Amino acid sequence: MFIFKNVNSNNMHLIVSELPPISTPNEKIIKTDIPGGHQVLQSDGFELIDKQCICHYDGNNPDVLLQWLSGAGKVSFGNINDRYYRAYIGNKIPLEQIVRNKLSKFPVIFTCEPFGYLVEGDEAIPLNKATILYNGRNTCKSFPTITIKGNGATTFTINNRSFNITNIGGEITILSEPQKQIILNDKGEYMEGDFPYLDPGENNISWTGSVTSIEIIPYWRTLT
Repeated sequence: MFIFKNVNSNNMHLIVSELPPISTPNEKIIKTDIPGGHQVLQSDGFELIDKQCICHYDGNNPDVLLQWLSGAGKVSFGNINDRYYRAYIGNKIPLEQIVRNKLSKFPVIFTCEPFGYLVEGDEAIPLNKATILYNGRNTCKSFPTITIKGNGATTFTINNRSFNITNIGGEITILSEPQKQIILNDKGEYMEGDFPYLDPGENNISWTGSVTSIEIIPYWRTLT
């Protein structure tokens, strides 16, 4: 089975006979020619990855099925259900084939971002003192959401990387994911420095100033 957009395939009368294998994405490599006939190879991140399920439909409302199996959302698979992927449906589901023959198998292809997001990484972690955050399965850089409560200014540090908040003003929330990178409630003017990220392994976290509480949603990521 799989869960897409918080809906279990079993509840949609979709029988999944094959789940995608557990695999890593391909790395993007940039080749640069240099004098002398040599090449320099550099990594440029990772490619999107297709994850295919083979299914057949045993229900009686294919229109509802196809409405669900469209667009973008989070997907998790029964063979590795401790993580989810940010995905969109990358193929057209054959309605005619489903209507004519319920036993006919068809593919559902999820085109996924190259990272798996650990389910536990969506849970907020409260902090009230300097600490070390660690997740042994977090294998690559993660971009947290950080909420700081208090008043006045603070310097927030993760593994010797710091950013400053000049006025917490009760509460300030930083979304550090590269596609967003925003300070909520129009408080962007109060942040100085780069948006924070979490390293694989240990993350030493500390802060200064009149802070009453910290909450971090780490969004731990892995390449499988």
